[in-house]
Amino acid sequence: MTGNNKKHLKTKPGLGLEPIYTGKEIQPFCIDKPRYFVHYDRTVFQQTAPDEYYRTTPKIVYRFISNHLVFAAERNGALVLNSANILIPNVPELSFEALLALLNSKVYSFIYRVLFGQIKVLRSNLSQLKLPSINPQQDDELKSLVLAAEANSTEEIKEEINRAIFKLYGLDDEEIAVIRKRLEA
Repeated sequence: MTGNNKKHLKTKPGLGLEPIYTGKEIQPFCIDKPRYFVHYDRTVFQQTAPDEYYRTTPKIVYRFISNHLVFAAERNGALVLNSANILIPNVPELSFEALLALLNSKVYSFIYRVLFGQIKVLRSNLSQLKLPSINPQQDDELKSLVLAAEANSTEEIKEEINRAIFKLYGLDDEEIAVIRKRLEA
């Protein structure tokens, strides 16, 4: 939190400025071009996370306010404002990309909505989500799909990721329809 966005955020890049992302730039699997730039001096801001959180790569960034889960890979050590949060995964049994696929899936948006029923995406709630055990072939498939989505995030690729996760959980057409209908509401 800068404490004064009008003072600290610039709409054009400049000398000594670096991109800072808001929740609005975060899309499933990728981040849009930055809308703001900032001279990063943690001593003048109202509240900041430790530098290593921002500078860790890769990390996952996500929208803090959303009616569904929206996560993206951040691979450059960029800054985020308080409308976006940082997740530094430590899940040895899943690749970074497989975790990103799960978190962006309709299955996890459905589970999050049913369990927590709120539009604030809280880290404490995310930590309660159970992760599946997957085999190396399933992990490789999800990783490949996520890398494709990062390169060119189309609805087709996102749907392919959802189908892979529906299959991973052994969901039938009726269960998938329930998930899709609930997420439309």
